Amino acid sequence: MASVPMSQTLREQIADNYKKQLYRTLRKEYNVQKAIDSIIPMLTDDFDYKKAIQMNKEYIELAKKLNTKYPSRSSYHKSFPDLIFSTTTKLGLVCNPNRPIDDNLTYIHDWQFPYDVTPHGESEKETRSNQYVDGDIGVKIEDLEPFYMPYSTDLEYTSWRSNDYAPYSHNALVITDPQLCALFSPIGEIEQKVEASLKTFTAWLDGVTTLKKFLDEISGGLNLVPEEYKQRLTAKPKKAKPSKLPDNAIPESLKNSLNEVILENKLLGD
Repeated sequence: MASVPMSQTLREQIADNYKKQLYRTLRKEYNVQKAIDSIIPMLTDDFDYKKAIQMNKEYIELAKKLNTKYPSRSSYHKSFPDLIFSTTTKLGLVCNPNRPIDDNLTYIHDWQFPYDVTPHGESEKETRSNQYVDGDIGVKIEDLEPFYMPYSTDLEYTSWRSNDYAPYSHNALVITDPQLCALFSPIGEIEQKVEASLKTFTAWLDGVTTLKKFLDEISGGLNLVPEEYKQRLTAKPKKAKPSKLPDNAIPESLKNSLNEVILENKLLGD
């Protein structure tokens, strides 16, 4: 096994893969994945959108051929874009079973959970957004397998004007189905567990100097290693060629001076 040093880049990639596995494991444990899997097909349940997805998949392969045939003169732009529209790996949700059932799987814009803000040392009550309804819970889900969605969604747990829990979203998917809302409710606990586990793992990983040491300590750790580094592990080490400085590598006068110093030290017994 070749010796592979544990660089900071490798540490970050391993930690990121560990984070993704944590999410997948905990989502299954809490049955959250069941809710996610039931929602995603509904988002693309439209004939025209399905047709657009198929066209996009076909175009991705076509764009590769076109860019090979007609390369761009600019290194910043391709002659043809790589795709018509992209997938996403995250969901921003607003869950509330008290909202009308007809609002389920609709979209809401500029949603803000109410919070207090203290500008310039004076207490001020920040009014809630017009889109907020009592009972709304903001849910952020990231690191999903890539999927298609007609609208991109987002959600952050802390407003830029508050240090406390204050979810907000520019565009969120509304969930009113009581069963789905119940399945999504453990998201906050999952986030806390992932954050705590990742913090402990990265602190330990900072002290690991080689990839071999990591694999010796972590059973199944190879699953967290990027493919590029797996190949480095199995690569045969290259034999170092003996280096020989040419005779003229240093000035002749300096060489003579060095020889004189060495000879003098020998005569003096140093």
